[in-house]
Amino acid sequence: MSKKNRKSLFAWCIRTLAVSLIPTLVLVSCAADDDDDPAPDTTAPTVSSTLGGSTVVGTSDITVTFSEAVSEVTGQQTDGTCDETKTVKLTNYAGTCYGVFIVGVGNTYTINPVTDLVSGTYTLTLGSGIKDAAGNALSETSISFTVDDALTTAISSLSSGLESAGVADAVNIVSAAKAAASAAGIENNLISVIPAALNGAVGYLNTSSPTDYAKALTTTIDALVSSISGAASLTSSTSRGTSFTGTSASFISLLAAIDDVIFPPNSAPLIPVDVIDDYGGAVTGAVGKTGIEGSTVSEVIQASSASKTTKLLAAATFVPNIAQVLEDFATIVAQKVFVIAAILPTFDIAAAAVVASESTAAVKTTIESSDNDEAKAAVSNIEASATAAASVAQTEAEAAEAATNTDTSTSTTTDTSTTTDTSTTTDT
Repeated sequence: MSKKNRKSLFAWCIRTLAVSLIPTLVLVSCAADDDDDPAPDTTAPTVSSTLGGSTVVGTSDITVTFSEAVSEVTGQQTDGTCDETKTVKLTNYAGTCYGVFIVGVGNTYTINPVTDLVSGTYTLTLGSGIKDAAGNALSETSISFTVDDALTTAISSLSSGLESAGVADAVNIVSAAKAAASAAGIENNLISVIPAALNGAVGYLNTSSPTDYAKALTTTIDALVSSISGAASLTSSTSRGTSFTGTSASFISLLAAIDDVIFPPNSAPLIPVDVIDDYGGAVTGAVGKTGIEGSTVSEVIQASSASKTTKLLAAATFVPNIAQVLEDFATIVAQKVFVIAAILPTFDIAAAAVVASESTAAVKTTIESSDNDEAKAAVSNIEASATAAASVAQTEAEAAEAATNTDTSTSTTTDTSTTTDTSTTTDT
């Protein structure tokens, strides 16, 4: 074969080989392209938090971390009924949803409740509306935790109490109370927080001189004392949504601590003299809202009456007409005992009558053992006024109870009559 023919044959072979390799190269190229494409993301995001099962204070932020970047992490702005369009829900033991501020940095989100949480149990629910970039939804996740915080509980109770009563300048009263109760050295339990908060509130009232000082003072006392839920809640910070039983010792200690605030040693009372009886009445009436056992009311009220009488006598130098002040105090306490009977199921009117008498006797005995001649000379009048007031209060309480029973009976009769008429019509 000539050289020329060999060259032609070689060229023909090259062309034939190239043509035959093109499909193979295309297939190899396609296969390579297929290998470069990632598999579709079908993995749902997950979420974790160290919060689950833990106990925190009411001002704590809540932190959760997702396994990957997610979107649609949304929460409602105000407390109330749950907004079902939101993916983050913070609920309390009663099912109320809390407003939250949410800030995300990377895969970690900080959830800050709009209002401080009071003591109790809470659940953070993260819904399936939360998704990753591929659209994979989070499996709904619930994280439960407990708030143990006497400070937020007491201040929340104070805020709602003042607002409900329409007390002027409530925001500033609450602010002063919270600042005082948050001070260094104040333990986070109600037996420490309540007197400290009262001290702060009264300090503000004395500075601002509200038109209705007595209303502001008595509402403050009622709201703070109402944050108690049984004796045990005074020394552990838990006080909301749980029932406790216990002795009266913690109650007596608390009321004595409150007296220490109002009657500082060797000084004039912290409150105006003309509202001392209002103060005594407010403390007595609020006892019924504390979850106290009916069997311990007598001991608590007697101790409280004796404590306040002792404090008043010690401050006699600063209290004009001490005998009249003591009479007004003993009278209102004897009356307010019947308020407890209207609130506390385990403490009836008959028991209230006994406690009213015991309270008056405690005041009398304390006066008689003192060295205040003015008060001693008036002790019979003090006793008589308190006894008469208790009698009137008892009569009024019995009349109110009878009226309530009559209304209940009438309602029951009406319901029965309506049911009978309906039945007759059906038979016809």
